[in-house]
Parts: sequence; C-alpha cells; structure tokens
Amino acid sequence: MSRDGSARWISHLDAQRNLERAIRRAGIPISYTEGFHPRPVVSFALPLPLGYGTNCEWAEICLHEKIDPQEAIETLNNYLSSSIRVLEAKEMPVSGPSLSAGCLKSVYHVCLPGDLCHDRADLEAKIGEFLSLEEAMISKKKGPVNIRPFVENLALASESGPPALLMEILKSGTGSVKPDRVVELLFGPAARAGSSYFRQGLFIQAEGKWATP
Repeated sequence: MSRDGSARWISHLDAQRNLERAIRRAGIPISYTEGFHPRPVVSFALPLPLGYGTNCEWAEICLHEKIDPQEAIETLNNYLSSSIRVLEAKEMPVSGPSLSAGCLKSVYHVCLPGDLCHDRADLEAKIGEFLSLEEAMISKKKGPVNIRPFVENLALASESGPPALLMEILKSGTGSVKPDRVVELLFGPAARAGSSYFRQGLFIQAEGKWATP
C-alpha cells in the first residue's frame, strides 16, 4: 500500500480502520476473530509513524474464500481515499510466519531542511562520524538506548540538490529506532521537526537475504 498527502497524518490505528472499512464495503470475504467482539483479521507488518509517507506498507488480510489478487486491488481502491492506494496483492501461505515476526529492514528517504547546511562536506563528516560509532545513545521513556545497531546504513541521497538522506533501519526482537530520532541526534531538534520522511523500501530477512514477501 501507499500512503501520502493527507494520509501521512492518519494514525496507524485509523489507517487500519480505513482498510477494514474498505474491505467490508468491497465485499471481500475476510475472516474474523472469535469471541464476544469479533474483529477482522488484518495486521500491518510495520506501523508507519505519524507524518511519514510510504509506497511500501504491508498488510496481511486473512480470507475464508480465495479471490483473485488483481480483482482485490481494483475493488479495494474504489473504497479507499486517493491518498491511500493498494499497489500489489499476493497470496501467502496460511501456515507461514507473520510478516511482523521476523527481522525487517526499512529504507527511508529523508528530506532535510534546506537551510540546515549548505556545506556537503560538513554533512558527510557528520554521517561518517555517526557510522564510526559503536554506541549512539538517545533518551527514551525506559531510559538511555543505543540506537547504533539499528542503523545499518546512512548516506546522502544525491550528489547535488537539496540535502537529503538515505537511511536503512533495522527492526528486530531487540528493538528499532525512528529515522527522525537519528536526524535529531545528528542535527538537532529543529532539523527533526523540519524534515520530511518517506519509507521507500521494506524487506524481510529470509534465508540470510533481504527480500520482499
């Protein structure tokens, strides 16, 4: 799925509700949980932080009848807003692990504030200094956290133009970090607030390699 424009400011729970509503309206044969308050069996692999855009948000939907994936795409998009689009659908094995259960890698494109720094060498120096660290500590509610293990790679996105970063972030059982916290550590709170964030890649680790489902 893709989310951009006004959909950047929809919370994860609201995005899930929007998808569930579209599924019901489209008449897609979704399965429900058991109990007093049945819920559609829908889950997202990696919730998108508020304010972020993406073209690779994964949702797992459990159905009780098989349907054509291409038909599901066309039908769902008729009931979703123009800022939320289903781009691809695949049939997945029921017995397989959940997409959210494994180690994930996200690739983010981060547009930094234009007035942050006009010296490319200075930006590259800050990035190089960060990558050379074994520990990079930030404060969270539970206390100081070393975020360095979660940043697999960090680089300038292009050789010219407005300053932007490409950031590869890992998510595993030990945790993860949001790209805006990395920006804050490197350039300060104003840069964190003034940057825009877009997730342009999402991969799952399978047989020692990064792949899409």
